Amino acid sequence: MANTELRSLSPVFGGPDVVKRSAATALQKRTWFYRMRNTIRAVIGLAAALQLGCSVCGDEPSTTAVSPDGHWAATAYVRDCGATTSFVTHVVMRDANTPFRPWQSGGGPDQGLVFVMEQRPQIAFSWHDSTNLTIRVSGEGGRIVTKENRWQNVAIHYSD
Repeated sequence: MANTELRSLSPVFGGPDVVKRSAATALQKRTWFYRMRNTIRAVIGLAAALQLGCSVCGDEPSTTAVSPDGHWAATAYVRDCGATTSFVTHVVMRDANTPFRPWQSGGGPDQGLVFVMEQRPQIAFSWHDSTNLTIRVSGEGGRIVTKENRWQNVAIHYSD
């Protein structure tokens, strides 16, 4: 009789059923914790990768012109960093034998960046000779951010 009373009271006082449920709950909590820990690690890793140089911006080259002597090249490209920013048009000067790499030209004229304008104007190049380049800017454009008149031994002229 005492045995029957104990069995009937065991659910009230935390018998085997409560132990099974609490073990299952602890396992669920531990599993959730590990999933969240892995998610947090992934988010931190992605943020670190973006900070270290992975760019969410896209660079679209539009036109390139090589100087008459084949030594210099001028390349126009449009940078698009997503819906929350406007397009930005860049003109980069470089050695004609060097491949176009827009991510290496973000530092200013010493890296070849000679013209920067917000929006997407049409850019055309005209080499008069190996040391004189005219950059023609037309169409919809915004604020001019950078406008250099010289790069290396090349004089840069602008027209609308």
